[in-house]
Amino acid sequence: MGLIFSVITFVLGLGLGISISLSLNPQTSFFGNIGIIVSTIGVVFSGLQFWKLLSTEIKLEFGKITKDNNNSYFIRVQQKGKKVKGKAINVESRLTLENTNYEYAPSVWADEKKKVVNIGEHEDLFLFKLENNTIVLPSACEEKDFKPNPFNYNDVSERNLIIKISFENGNAPKDYVKPIKEIVNSVSL
Repeated sequence: MGLIFSVITFVLGLGLGISISLSLNPQTSFFGNIGIIVSTIGVVFSGLQFWKLLSTEIKLEFGKITKDNNNSYFIRVQQKGKKVKGKAINVESRLTLENTNYEYAPSVWADEKKKVVNIGEHEDLFLFKLENNTIVLPSACEEKDFKPNPFNYNDVSERNLIIKISFENGNAPKDYVKPIKEIVNSVSL
């Protein structure tokens, strides 16, 4: 919003400055030149502030899928870029299993099965657990742990698992959408 305001102000100031400086009255051309200089300085300053904001904004992205010894599957959520810019605050995730009653269920993070975490470099998000022919998806409780939501694996393996991330101080990644079967097959054993 600030950048748009700066550009509009610059264009109006520049137009006004040029029209005044080109006027036939030499007494007002001095003020027109000052208008051009001030509007140019304003837009340069605003552009620098905008660039500084963009370079410090936290962005998250989805990383690789992993599996532990208990057949629990996780996806890494990490800061985008090589340089960590602080912590992403109050990061939450919601899972939806396409065409089921499992919609926007809050997931838990691998670290202590918490519903909300702060992410410095990365954290692993718990997606589901495979037990025999059953897939168990989480629904986070208030602070820690989760309520299990079991489904028959064969019934849902072709359905998309949709992962939404939200947090307070930056840009969330585009939703992660992949069929359960692809997620399971993406993990190298």
